[in-house]
Amino acid sequence: MKPNLPPPYRIENQTITNRTVHLDYHSFYKCTFQGCILVFTGNGSIGLEGCTFDAHTKWLFEGPAASTIEVLRSIRTQGPGGAQVVQEVIRAISSGGPVARA
Repeated sequence: MKPNLPPPYRIENQTITNRTVHLDYHSFYKCTFQGCILVFTGNGSIGLEGCTFDAHTKWLFEGPAASTIEVLRSIRTQGPGGAQVVQEVIRAISSGGPVARA
């Protein structure tokens, strides 16, 4: 049985200014964010393609997304091995490769 989740929404070619935007369950295509607070909880997938963000736009991670960042922060403090794991995750994210370590 599928959980009762909100449908994904696609927003295209919009300029969004000075708003708090909840990203979960949304896909943004060629949007511009100016002075926004972008909130991601990790409860639903998001899509960002061809978007731009000005220097005044801030990211806020809550819920499972914040927990993931806290885990990475904790791993990072566990000496050189921990720092290497976090750097590998960052490299994988930057290259578009899988975020996994064998």
